[in-house]
Amino acid sequence: MQAIPHNCMSAKLTNEPGPPTLGGLLGFCVEQNNAHSTGGDGMLRFYVEVARTAFRRQLIYRWANLAGLLTNIFFGIIFSYVVIALFHARPSVAGFDVRDTLRYTWLVQAMVMIVMTFGWYDMMLTIRSGAVISDLSKPCDFYWYWFSREFGRNIYYLIYRGLPTYVAGMLLFSFGAPGDWRNWLAFLLSLTLGASVGIAYRVLYNAVAFWGIASGSVMFMSVLVLGAELHNSA
Repeated sequence: MQAIPHNCMSAKLTNEPGPPTLGGLLGFCVEQNNAHSTGGDGMLRFYVEVARTAFRRQLIYRWANLAGLLTNIFFGIIFSYVVIALFHARPSVAGFDVRDTLRYTWLVQAMVMIVMTFGWYDMMLTIRSGAVISDLSKPCDFYWYWFSREFGRNIYYLIYRGLPTYVAGMLLFSFGAPGDWRNWLAFLLSLTLGASVGIAYRVLYNAVAFWGIASGSVMFMSVLVLGAELHNSA
């Protein structure tokens, strides 16, 4: 059983703010010294503001987003012509026709930066530089703080990267969009779940930097493991 420092015990007895103690989800939750004064509604507003700030921060990088958008469209076109060549040889593949497969191809390109289970090491860099101490000192849950940041970023990429990419594919290859509202409802639910799991996965392999200096190799291995699992499921 972990011993509680004397200064933390005295702070609790006197109702004075003491130094944060680690705990909670993933072992990285700081003590919420202002929990009584802030309350659950206050913390919810805090996380919403964190997401809004992350969204507005992404608005600064307009040219970077444009470059990424053009890259997604470029690879979408290449993959689409490969798909079309395949369906010239076979009328149906695994129950999908060419239109369904083109929709799936462009949907994947549109969702790359939203689900994004690879290539993200923002939290890892803060751990290496020591800047993470400012996040641990905030009167909030460490995981939900980063989740809110990434959720705001995901909304940005959904509006400015995902939708334009898919619309570009529709205009170029005329594959249309599903008309049944149930398909859209299932898509929105799966997108929300997939984006949430993607955030949790990224935080998980970035958190390795708390214990080891070879965290970059762990991130690389996580990408390989995820790719192998997706290949096996396919």
